[in-house]
Amino acid sequence: MQPGGPIPQPAKRKQNLNTLISIALFIGVFLGGIFLGRVTAVSEQWNTIVTFEGQHSDNTALFTVPNEWSVSYTCEDMTVTLTVYAHYVSGQELVVNAPCDATSLLKGTDYVHGAGSVYLEVQAAGPWSLTIQGWS
Repeated sequence: MQPGGPIPQPAKRKQNLNTLISIALFIGVFLGGIFLGRVTAVSEQWNTIVTFEGQHSDNTALFTVPNEWSVSYTCEDMTVTLTVYAHYVSGQELVVNAPCDATSLLKGTDYVHGAGSVYLEVQAAGPWSLTIQGWS
């Protein structure tokens, strides 16, 4: 080899290695961000806000719900329909309309959209229960 000749290959390999490491780090950070985003979304769940029980028609106390909430209900020993209206400041909305049976327990869940303060008007002629859950 003559002095002042071409630059030896190992320096070029080191530059390529640094480039590959930079690309790998970028991809790792990008994929890590996506993965963490998914973990955050999965951590949302249904949380119980309040539970009500009764034997006849009644109005519940006022409570606050998020934009997405649900009403899980049970009714038994009725020959009529369990009807539940949600009353907001802006009006009312039918949230449960379930035909209860005098010979068996009926269970169900209805989903509601609309945040705010609300109370429920329950129309029933027998034992019932309501569990209100919010998505958060």
